[in-house]
Amino acid sequence: MRNIVKSFIFIYTGALFYWALSGFKGSINDFLTGPYEYNSLSEKNYITGVIIIIILVLIGYKFHTFYEWYITKDMTKDEYLEHLIDSYK
Repeated sequence: MRNIVKSFIFIYTGALFYWALSGFKGSINDFLTGPYEYNSLSEKNYITGVIIIIILVLIGYKFHTFYEWYITKDMTKDEYLEHLIDSYK
C-alpha cells in the first residue's frame, strides 16, 4: 500500500493538472476521489502527478548543473578543485 502523504501529493498534483487542462471549470473536487478510494481516476492522477514531479526535479537539476557550469567555466583546474573543496565545507 502506498504511503498516504506521498499518495496525496501525487494525486493532488495530477488532479490540479487535469483541472488546469480543463480550464479551471468546475471544482478541483470533481477531479479528486476519496482518501481511501482506489479507482482509475486516482490511478490516473497518481501517475500524472509522479510524471510532473519527476519533470520538475529534472528541470531543477538542469538549472543547478547549468549554474555550476556558469560559475566554473572560466576557472583553471586548481581554482576548480579549490571551489569544490570550499563547497563541501
